[in-house]
Order: sequence, then structure tokens, then C-alpha cells
Amino acid sequence: FYNLAICQMRDVQLDDASISAGRACMLAPHWPEALGLSGEIAFSRNAFDEAYDFARRALALDAAHHTAHRVLGDVLMRRMEYDEARAHYEQA
Repeated sequence: FYNLAICQMRDVQLDDASISAGRACMLAPHWPEALGLSGEIAFSRNAFDEAYDFARRALALDAAHHTAHRVLGDVLMRRMEYDEARAHYEQA
């Protein structure tokens, strides 16, 4: 499901990608890569609060997860929280 979500995201099938990534997260809820991908897809779907939550969950499991840091930076930029966004971009 994780790999399928990546392919669907690249083909801009974001709703399908979200479902596939969600299934990956259900099967492996402690897998930061699946959570980070879910955050990335949510951000692409303009579901910014959802993206934030997925990225936070990924970072709780792996504090160095670069995708999660980038997603958080992107969300925080939209919220105009520039200092915190910058810190996450630096971590990414």
C-alpha cells in the first residue's frame, strides 16, 4: 500500500493515494515512513491540519524523519510561523 500510494501521488491521484497511505498506516501504525508519506499527501490535498498531525506522529517515532520535518515546515509556513518552520526545514 505504501508503494502504491507513492505511485498514485506521482500520478496526482491524491484521493486514491490518501486511501492507500491510510491502509499502510493501519497495517504498520509505528512506521514513520508511512506516516510521513500520509502527511505529504495530506498537504498536497490542502488538508493542512491532517498533514501536521501525520508529520507529528512520524516525528514522535523518528525525530530525524526528513519528510515529516519538511511537511511540518510547509504547514508552519502557511500558518506564518516562520521561526518554527525554519527550524524544521533545517532539520529536513
